[in-house]
Amino acid sequence: GNSAYKPETPQPVTVTISIKCDTLSGDISKLANSSIEEYIPSDGVVLQTITYSGTTDNTVFDALNTVCRNNGIHMEASYTPMYESYYVEGINYLYEYDAGAGSGWMYKVNGWFPNYGCSSYYLSDGDVIEWLYTCDYGTDIGGKVF
Repeated sequence: GNSAYKPETPQPVTVTISIKCDTLSGDISKLANSSIEEYIPSDGVVLQTITYSGTTDNTVFDALNTVCRNNGIHMEASYTPMYESYYVEGINYLYEYDAGAGSGWMYKVNGWFPNYGCSSYYLSDGDVIEWLYTCDYGTDIGGKVF
């Protein structure tokens, strides 16, 4: 697995990244604000799996920020000094709490939900990154409640 530590010597990497909100698109009645319904793709796929090329000193946040910008997808994040990490508040105009108290964006790398911020997770070649919108504290996307 990948550690949260920045590598001393950056190496090239190629990873894949996707963005989905299919737990919400599968039950749009969970959406608290109907004015953003137009931003919820009917199949839940905000961004099909694409390739991101960077280096090992790039983070999951860097990859998300770049692919969103390059593909015209709205993304908003805030930096939290206490955790020294960015927190992704919204993607494609879908924000935390838009589908209830337990809703928001989570990320998974190689099938694992890291327990630290996306700007602290440095990339390794071949990583598979998935950004997923949860409506139930991650339990609906394969995560665990702590």
